Amino acid sequence: MIEDIKLPNLFIVGTGRAGTTSLYNYLKQHPEVFMSPIKEPQYFLRKDIYEFHDGIDIEKIISDFGEYVSLFKGGEHKKIRGEASALYLYSKSATHEIYELIPDAKIIISLRNPIERALSYFKMNIGQGIIVAKSFCEAIRKRPFYLWSSLYYEHVKRYLETFPKQNIKIIIYDDLKNDTLSVMKDICRFLEIDENYVFNIDLKKYNASLMPKNVYFHIFAIKIAKISKRIIPPHFYDKIRKIYRVFFLSENSNSFDFDVSRCIDFLVDYFKEDIKKLSDLLGRDLSFWLEEKKLKLDKKIAQN
Repeated sequence: MIEDIKLPNLFIVGTGRAGTTSLYNYLKQHPEVFMSPIKEPQYFLRKDIYEFHDGIDIEKIISDFGEYVSLFKGGEHKKIRGEASALYLYSKSATHEIYELIPDAKIIISLRNPIERALSYFKMNIGQGIIVAKSFCEAIRKRPFYLWSSLYYEHVKRYLETFPKQNIKIIIYDDLKNDTLSVMKDICRFLEIDENYVFNIDLKKYNASLMPKNVYFHIFAIKIAKISKRIIPPHFYDKIRKIYRVFFLSENSNSFDFDVSRCIDFLVDYFKEDIKKLSDLLGRDLSFWLEEKKLKLDKKIAQN
């Protein structure tokens, strides 16, 4: 019965490519936390389908309330029940509907250097078989979503104005990457759960972007996979997927140009005002995101 299932009280609302998958997987380990078996049910995006048409896989949205609530069956006795739909950050209707339904919900927002994040999103799309362009600098012209989704100020401000400030935790990806255990301990204090729990931080990159060794074969394989997933048993499908990743995917690719230095001046100019406003909003100087020299920045990004 839906009435017997408690609603979620934790939402990791974004942003994508900023450690949300890692946060989701780490929190799943905690005995006082129940995370939705589907990381991104995206239920509260159902009203924004057309507004976010460039960033949403419509087929993956759970639009039925009963189906959404059933994801939290088994978590009734947990202190924290959560999900991690990263696109909630950009959705006005999601922000307000979550508040109207669960006004005391805890919100976690993870933010990453906007240039790093945009490039990471481009790489993720390549891995998904979504080939916008062969170079990053060309891709940001053809798909504005890469840059638009790295503008954080207005969206973070909306959440801070909607929910009690004490119910919102802002995570900077650099901190999560450099001192994961301290960040997780801080999150536990925020959620009022045992902060002494020892998380298994195995340095594994959750949701890391892998590049196809052969682009055209990869696109064909993705089409076959969509059909196969419906008829092949899940455990067998997962084994095939793991084998495919080992033999046909790689961390690097010679087929694409990830050289950010070719458009770095444009990128810095595009993001600098948003970063300044975000810094003022959060009371933390984030200008270091754009302070690195062009070549150093390019080298750093190309390795992630």
